[in-house]
Amino acid sequence: MNAPEPRVETRDVDPELAKEWLGQNIRNRPVKWRKVDQYARDIAAGRWQLTGDAIRFDTTGKLIDGQNRLHAVIQADTPIRTFVMWNLDPDAQDAMDSGAARTAGDVLTMTGVPNGQAVAAAARIAMALEVGNKTNGVRLTNTEVQR
Repeated sequence: MNAPEPRVETRDVDPELAKEWLGQNIRNRPVKWRKVDQYARDIAAGRWQLTGDAIRFDTTGKLIDGQNRLHAVIQADTPIRTFVMWNLDPDAQDAMDSGAARTAGDVLTMTGVPNGQAVAAAARIAMALEVGNKTNGVRLTNTEVQR
């Protein structure tokens, strides 16, 4: 029997839909709450971007990627526009998120800022001082560092 072809669509995901989809979160790694907090700050501040990263479901309808983003939508109480992929092989989950993460320094360098890594580090320090070091170990997002 042939599995259905994977398909992709662009969707607006609001907190209610995020909760519904999280109900299909059967087999996944632990939620990264610090990452959820980062995403939620970007969403609430209007910095969330439509990228190629998709919320992904396997052929059985189980959520296999995107739980942190969905929790962030709920936390921010704000919808996002995102890609959604359906009908992926369940084994595809094992290979997801295995690439190198793009850092704020990488982003600054790509936009032409000399010594992007050092500038990003300095920006993090300056922002921590600006808020009176009240970040309590909160890691800033790439977009927070850029702006």
